[in-house]
Amino acid sequence: MFEVGDGAVCRHHSRQWLDELLDGFAVAESREIAVQTMNANSVTALQILATNGGERRFFLSGPPTRGDHGSMEFVTELIPRLVVADGAAAVAFYQRALGATEGKRYTDDDGRIVHTELTIGSSRIHLKDEDGGDRAPTSLGGTPVIMHLGVTDADVAAKAMVDAGATVVFPVSDHGYGMKDGRFADPYGHLWIVSEPVVES
Repeated sequence: MFEVGDGAVCRHHSRQWLDELLDGFAVAESREIAVQTMNANSVTALQILATNGGERRFFLSGPPTRGDHGSMEFVTELIPRLVVADGAAAVAFYQRALGATEGKRYTDDDGRIVHTELTIGSSRIHLKDEDGGDRAPTSLGGTPVIMHLGVTDADVAAKAMVDAGATVVFPVSDHGYGMKDGRFADPYGHLWIVSEPVVES
C-alpha cells in the first residue's frame, strides 16, 4: 500500500505494478472511489488520470477479485506488445502497410526502442526492440500468435501489406463462414490476417 497523490492510496498492488500499468504516463490526478462488483459487493478502487504530452488516459485499480462467472474484474483493455529485431524499421513498415501512427517513442542509450505505441484504425499496439529478456519471432523461429485485422477491403489491405514487404501465407479468398480474408507474415516474424465481412445479397 502506498500513496499515489491527492491523498489517494493504492491499496492492492505494488508501486512497480502501477509503474508498469502507466507505461510512460504520469499521474495527473487520483482519487479513491467506491465500485460495485458484478456480485454486488462494494470495494474501494483507485481512479487515476494520467497524461503523456497531450494524451490523457484513465486507469482504474482495485482488488483482484473474481466475479460470479469467474471473470477477472477491473480489466479495461488488452494491448498486444510486439517484440521485433529492428524497432525503427518495423515502425516504418507498419506505417506503410497498415497506416499506423506512432505516439511518443522511448529509446535506450543505444537508440533501441524500449517502448512505443502505434495506433492502427481504432486499435493500439505497443512495440519494442528485442533484448535479452524479450525475444523477437525471428530469433525464436516463429510465433504462434496471429494478429487479426478487420478491414473494409481485404484485397486493398493485402496489396498494402505485400507492397510494404510482407509475404503471403494464404492469399485472400472468400470463406464459407462469411469472411473474405488472407494471412500474411511481416518482415519481423509476426503474422497478420486481413479480414473483410462478406455481405450476402
